Parts: sequence; C-alpha cells; structure tokens
Amino acid sequence: MTRRPLKGMVPMRLVSRPLIPDRSSGCRLLAFCLLAALAASGCGHEEKSHNASVSKPPTVRIIQPETGTKKASVTLDEERVELAKKMVEVADADVKAAKAQLEESKAILAKYQAEVERWDTEVKRMTQEVSRGVVDPQILLESTNQWKSSVASRDTAQATITKVEAHLLSKQATFAKATVDVSVARADLAVATSEAKRIEA
Repeated sequence: MTRRPLKGMVPMRLVSRPLIPDRSSGCRLLAFCLLAALAASGCGHEEKSHNASVSKPPTVRIIQPETGTKKASVTLDEERVELAKKMVEVADADVKAAKAQLEESKAILAKYQAEVERWDTEVKRMTQEVSRGVVDPQILLESTNQWKSSVASRDTAQATITKVEAHLLSKQATFAKATVDVSVARADLAVATSEAKRIEA
C-alpha cells in the first residue's frame, strides 16, 4: 500500500535533487576558485616584484685595469729609453763636431797671428829703411796694408773662436740633458715594469 504524501509536503524525490549537488559541477566550481586564487596571487607577486625592481638601487660594477694597458705602457717606456739613447748619441756627435770646429778656428787664429807678427816686423824694418832713404815709401805702405789685413783676419778668427766656444757649450748642455733623459726614461721603465708584474700577479 502506497503512502500518499500529505498535503503541503514535497515528495522525497523532488527534495533530494537540489540538496545533493552534482559531483562534476562541484569539481568545476572548485577548480574555478583555485584558478582565480592563483591568478590573484600571481598578479600580486608580479606587481610586488615590479615595485621592488623600481626601488632597487643601481648595481655598481668595479672594473679592474687591463693588463694589456700596463704592457703597452712598458713598451712605450722602452721606446722612450731607446729614443733618449739616440738623442745622447746625436748630442755627443754634435759636441765632437763643435770641438773639431773650435780646434780648426784656433789653428786659423794661430795662422793669422803669425801673419800679424810677420808683417809687424816687416813694417818696422821698412820704416827704418825708408827713413834712411834706402826703400821706397810705397813699399812701406804695402807692408803696412798687409799688416792691417793680417790683424783684421786675426780678429775675425778670434771672434769665430768665441762663437764656436759658445756653440760647444750649448752642445755640451744638450748632451748633459740627453744623458739625464736616458736616466729618467729608464726609471719610468722600471716603474712601469714593476707595476705590470704586480697587476699580473
């Protein structure tokens, strides 16, 4: 005998459906919620990372000097030493040339000095001869002119010697400076070599 439902009551089969949800639809709802949560957390993390990168101070990189640059400095100093040594050789040659020129000028001076003395003696002798009437006064005049010419040449030779001596002093100073430059260049080379070895070590 079947029981009739009472008036105002919903049959059992109609109530049970809405109260027990479908398993597949519940899974879909749960998956949707999880995806929404993950998306929200991901966006927040991305925004946080972006904000952190903006406020992060710039990175400072320390660059060590390259060894090649120190080697280039050593090479340059080696070339400076060689150049300074060549300058010493040139200055030494100039000093020797100036000394030779000075010796030549002194020899010329000695020659003209001998001419002056010779014509001086000749003028004195001719003066006596003219006073005695033995020699024509014209000969005395010619001897006197020769004496004057010799004196002028001697004075020129003396001036040349003075000029050459000054030139020699200049060349000697240049030679001394070139010698000092070699010492300075060698010292710079020693410093550069030591610095290059230190950096390589």
